[in-house]
Amino acid sequence: MFAEQIAEAGPRLLASVLEAARLLLDKPAERSVAQQRRDTLQALMSHGEEWIERQSEMLRDACVADRPTTGTGALVASMQGHTQKLMLVDDETVQKEIFISRLSQAIVDVAVWELNDLTTRIAAWKAWTNWSTTTCSGRSSWPRSSFARSSTATSGRTPGPASRRR
Repeated sequence: MFAEQIAEAGPRLLASVLEAARLLLDKPAERSVAQQRRDTLQALMSHGEEWIERQSEMLRDACVADRPTTGTGALVASMQGHTQKLMLVDDETVQKEIFISRLSQAIVDVAVWELNDLTTRIAAWKAWTNWSTTTCSGRSSWPRSSFARSSTATSGRTPGPASRRR
């Protein structure tokens, strides 16, 4: 079973974490960061075994539990004919689920916006590079603005700072 293998890997995990903590302690850092690293290493050395034992117990308990604890597990259990008892959920759990939902939605919104922005910029860049490579003249490949054309046509001269302000 996968969870059992993870539970048995606990001592190796603790050894790796302790080694990483020792390596971090040897690296230069600000005083507060170095103190925090020392405290973390001491806490791992004194409570590491207990942490691994509790983690292993929790994994084994989760595997042994009869009832599914996730939405997917509940769906699979209902399809197999197993039903769960309905129970009330405390406010803290509901608030946590709402927070998680809102946070994940905010992350998705930002990611979609960033992807759309990047896609638009790449498309504009491709169009510009395609346009600039097809232009063969030695002049600047950027067209003059319509404002500059209209003011030179009416006055017969290049617009200066005063004429731009009008």
